[in-house]
Amino acid sequence: MFRTVGIALLALGLPAMSSVAQATATGTLCPAQQVATLPGMARVDIDGVAPGGRFQVGAATRADGTGATVLWDNGVPQLVATGHENSWGVDVDDGGQAVLVTSDGDATARWRYRNGALEELPTPAGYFNPTVKAIDNDRGDILGTVSDADGWNVRAVVWNSANQPRVLPVPAGYNEVQVGDIDDGTVVGTVLDFDIPNARTRAMKPAYWFTDGRAATIPASAPEAFAQADAIRNGIVAGVDAGQVTTWQVG
Repeated sequence: MFRTVGIALLALGLPAMSSVAQATATGTLCPAQQVATLPGMARVDIDGVAPGGRFQVGAATRADGTGATVLWDNGVPQLVATGHENSWGVDVDDGGQAVLVTSDGDATARWRYRNGALEELPTPAGYFNPTVKAIDNDRGDILGTVSDADGWNVRAVVWNSANQPRVLPVPAGYNEVQVGDIDDGTVVGTVLDFDIPNARTRAMKPAYWFTDGRAATIPASAPEAFAQADAIRNGIVAGVDAGQVTTWQVG
């Protein structure tokens, strides 16, 4: 179901060193463009970029220290009105549909921002401490995590385009999940065999989940190696295996 595509710099498709040096010398590598900010804001950060590049989302800090979500459309920033004390953007898709978090004191909530309106993402029954990580550009699914009441036994959760949550299973032998990314319904992340009483990780492997609920780990370069998966696009998973940047192909 998978194969290793590359390791280290080759895994990222980087050009040879001579090409990098030549591009740098001619000034064609990574041209910079200043992003417009908002007046009266002490700081502005971008946290999510849509695959097509048109939209970005992040947060700005007001003069009183509270935070507000900012959505850029072709470089033009606008505040997303939430009605909450603090808010910050997490990710955005090519349609301008954004994922954001709000907080009022100790109370936090997670939202889909679509067509100018906020839609709250419910916490699955029996779970606690939800987080949000990414939005699927193809399907509108939102990826995040939930846990038990004590913050352990973290699980991946996907809210579909109708905001209905589905908690994903964990491969046998593992009890914790770190989510990475979602693309065309496929979720990638890292599963851990974590010794909770002794606070140590016994095993750590990249994993993926298909839309039908199947979950599988991707073997690392050695049985004892720690590896993780962080991102996926078009079936190519990027992560780290035994300290080396690595990609795998799944599907």
